[in-house]
Amino acid sequence: MIKVALIGYGYLGKFHAQKAESIDACELSAIVEPNLDIHQTIKENFPQVKIVQQINEVINLIDAALIVTPTSFHFELINKLIKHNIHIFCEKPIVANSDQAVELEQIAKDLDIVIQVGHSERYHNIWSEFKEDLSLLGQNPLHWYAIRAGVFKDRAKDVSVIDDLMIHDLDLVNMFTQSPLKNINTNHFKIRTDNIDHSVTNLSFENNDSATLISSRNFTEERREFWVSGSKGTLYVDLMNKVYRKSLKEYPIENLVNEKKYEPADHLMLEQKDFYNCIIEKSKPKVDLNQGCKIVHWLDQIKNN
Repeated sequence: MIKVALIGYGYLGKFHAQKAESIDACELSAIVEPNLDIHQTIKENFPQVKIVQQINEVINLIDAALIVTPTSFHFELINKLIKHNIHIFCEKPIVANSDQAVELEQIAKDLDIVIQVGHSERYHNIWSEFKEDLSLLGQNPLHWYAIRAGVFKDRAKDVSVIDDLMIHDLDLVNMFTQSPLKNINTNHFKIRTDNIDHSVTNLSFENNDSATLISSRNFTEERREFWVSGSKGTLYVDLMNKVYRKSLKEYPIENLVNEKKYEPADHLMLEQKDFYNCIIEKSKPKVDLNQGCKIVHWLDQIKNN
């Protein structure tokens, strides 16, 4: 039984606590939350769990930790947990900037612990089929597209829309291309906040793929779409409505589009289960430290472009 502590009982932390409590492979041993005002509420929801303000109070009692705090605390917490050989699941982004990413990669280079980053969009049920179908698009370079947009919700104003929304699509593009970034061109707007609220980002990669990513928190409707085109067709996923469409060169004119629905998945549950399985099986997570840091480097390059 893996003894785990949840660090951060905010909006997302509450859901992670529920998942951890329901998974057989782990025991939710502690919840770390600095805000004393909500300790009673936590205790009512998790009466068997130790509630503390600081990770130091339980660090010698646990095997693993789930970091679900604001990003500014990630680097310090990860460093502290590493020193105690604690397995780490950390919500995205793993750290706040490229300097921290470089330092963390050096610190963790030879460690024998699991470090997994919470890029939960990888857990849509369609990606295995989507990946298999990429071969249908031909051998020429592929162009990736994503729109992740919504109406203004007066939340996450302390970070840019690139950190808040585009990060998901950057990770999806990285999952399929696995190629170093070559060039960036961006158009950004600050509309509602002091941070970037709307971004159109064009990326080119060393494998000659390219991508156009649009993220906005001042849009007219909610959209979550991801697609790719090549010389022989297009694969398209509506991530909100769980729809997968294919339009291929080989399809007859009277039936240009093949469409199917796919089943929704509990992303938080699946990524936590993967985390504990990696600890037990001593295997590599879907999004490891290096992959998580790669996205942080991309974020910095895009924001500074």
